[in-house]
Amino acid sequence: MVPIGKAGPGESPESSLFPWSTGIVVMSTSHLIILPSPTEAESAGKKIQRLQAEARNLAREHVEQLSAALADVSRLAAEIAEGGDLYPVGARELARRLVDDAAKQSMSLSAILERS
Repeated sequence: MVPIGKAGPGESPESSLFPWSTGIVVMSTSHLIILPSPTEAESAGKKIQRLQAEARNLAREHVEQLSAALADVSRLAAEIAEGGDLYPVGARELARRLVDDAAKQSMSLSAILERS
């Protein structure tokens, strides 16, 4: 086994850092932010635009995380709702209601993100 960060014969250093990686990295262009070169002074206006773009991207990622968490809640609630007598009746009923509600909310957030 090659220690992490130490490339073996015929391997790039990146492949040893990320052994699960196929070498292909997909990145959304909306998340790509180009920074000025270190020798180039960034104007206040450009810096404000860059920081606002970063904030918008972070807010979008945060909403994506919420949508994914709601989908997970829906999946987990479905497992409990279908668990039969192993779970208390009140927990099963609450889980049944959560399944539909969390799934709908997750889809709503996904639709909002697609429009923005």
